[in-house]
Amino acid sequence: MILSIYGFNGMIDHQNARFDPARLAHGVISGIGFLGAGVIIRRSDRKISGVTTAATLWVVAAIGLCVGSGFYTPAYVATGIVLVNAFFLRAIESKFFYTSGYVSVQISYNERENPFVKINNLLEDYGMIMEEVKILEYTEREKKRLLYIKVFIKHKKRGKIERFVKSLNSLDGFKVIDCSEKKVMFLTEVNDKNFYANL
Repeated sequence: MILSIYGFNGMIDHQNARFDPARLAHGVISGIGFLGAGVIIRRSDRKISGVTTAATLWVVAAIGLCVGSGFYTPAYVATGIVLVNAFFLRAIESKFFYTSGYVSVQISYNERENPFVKINNLLEDYGMIMEEVKILEYTEREKKRLLYIKVFIKHKKRGKIERFVKSLNSLDGFKVIDCSEKKVMFLTEVNDKNFYANL
C-alpha cells in the first residue's frame, strides 16, 4: 500500500498516467481470496475444513493493507477481533455447542448380540447424539462376525469423545481403529494401555 500510494508520485501529473492507489489493494484481496479458496476442502467424513484458515488469510491481508495505508486504529481493532474469535470463541463453541466427529470401530460379535445397542447406551451415557452409521466392511470368521463401521456423532465437549473411546474399547469385541480426534488416535498408537489408564 505504501508503494502504491507514494511510489508513483512523479507520474501523477503525466498526461498518459492514471493514478489509482486502490488497484494494489484490489489485487491483494483477489489474490488472497483465490489462495484461501484453495485451502477449503470437503473431507471423507463430510466435514468442511479450511474455512477458518481461509478467512484468517484474507483478514490478515486486509489488516496489512490497513497498516500500509496508515489506518492503524482499524488494524488494531481488527487484530483484537480476530484473536478473540480464533482463541476464545472456539473454546466456548466446543464447550457449549455441539460439534461433529466420527469413530471407526471394529466389532466382533455372534448372532445373539446386537452391537448397536451397546453403542447407543454409551452415547446416551455421555450425552452424545448419533447422526449416522456407515458400514465399511462385513466378514465372517470362525463362527464370529466381524463388522467395521463408522459412527458419526455430535458432542459438546472434546473430553467426552476421549472418554467415549475409552469406554468403547473396554467392551468385549470392540476396538476403535480411527477417530476424528487425532490426538486420541496418536496417543493410543504410541502407548495404548498407559493412555487409557490415565484418562
